Amino acid sequence: MVYDLGGGTLDVTVLCIENGGEFEVLSTNGDTHLGGQDFDNALLNHCCFKFKHDTGIGVKNEKRALHRLALQCETAKKMLSAGFETTIDVEELCQGKDFQLKVTRALFEDICKELLDKCIAPVDNAMKDSKLNKGQIDEIVMVGGSSRIPRV
Repeated sequence: MVYDLGGGTLDVTVLCIENGGEFEVLSTNGDTHLGGQDFDNALLNHCCFKFKHDTGIGVKNEKRALHRLALQCETAKKMLSAGFETTIDVEELCQGKDFQLKVTRALFEDICKELLDKCIAPVDNAMKDSKLNKGQIDEIVMVGGSSRIPRV
């Protein structure tokens, strides 16, 4: 099985590979609207909500502030793939106000729960379409940057 959770899509392919290297695609499934950018955006939305809650200032229409915060959210996602917590810290995010948020892996998974749950159906569907059971899968190859998210 090849599980590819990239920046914009999730693709799951079940293959049969013969000793000579020949392969046959048994099934493929996925979600063309689920990828790493969605995890970044979920964290970004959480941060925007938190900043507005704490300061009363909305940043969703402030392009520069939103871009700076989005970069920090993407970095935080990557850091949480190897560690258990990180801090999103943007000085003078908007109207001179700083933003800082400690993000644990558990908080990130909670924020992204709906997205993480959506990662399951394509695997189930690919398995069903291949007519194999999980015991017949010898190897799972994880590709794409977001496949590094521990919960995935």
